Amino acid sequence: GGGGAGGQGGGCTIKDVMLDPGFECKFLDVCPQAWEEQSTGQNDVICTITDCGDPGAIAFDGSAFAWFGGELGNLTASVSQTIVFPEDAMNIELQLNAPSCDTDSPGTLSLRVDSDELFSADVADYPACNSNVWVQQTLDATAYADGSEHVITIEATTAADGAVTSFLVDSVGLIVCE
Repeated sequence: GGGGAGGQGGGCTIKDVMLDPGFECKFLDVCPQAWEEQSTGQNDVICTITDCGDPGAIAFDGSAFAWFGGELGNLTASVSQTIVFPEDAMNIELQLNAPSCDTDSPGTLSLRVDSDELFSADVADYPACNSNVWVQQTLDATAYADGSEHVITIEATTAADGAVTSFLVDSVGLIVCE
């Protein structure tokens, strides 16, 4: 997926400074891959439908996305990026889709900055489970707006034994007010 914010906001210019917000660089030779992916029990995390199969949804923007779960068994997967948070950083934004949720088995997706959890979605109570709808999540990032490097980690654990749970993430942005 692509992504990025732009425009005016309260006397400043709104800009997305995230590197590779839509995970496209893994599949392109024109940009370096900014996201590190890790998984236990799952194949690739950063995917396109061509490379990983059909998760039941298309990318929010572009053709790539991060796909967490989607297979039977106990899975843990993450993508992370180390990035400087400018002093004018306001929010982290991301698009989340959960096209399939096994609500009888545990499944959680979270976003952390360093070790602080800013967002969590659990299949037991995430309202958009099984809806195949992209939902924007906007998270306050001002506590990290210090001009220093921080690590953004998106991680999911799923334990599917009958049906599978799929969390899809796309268009992750670090929004600043310049």
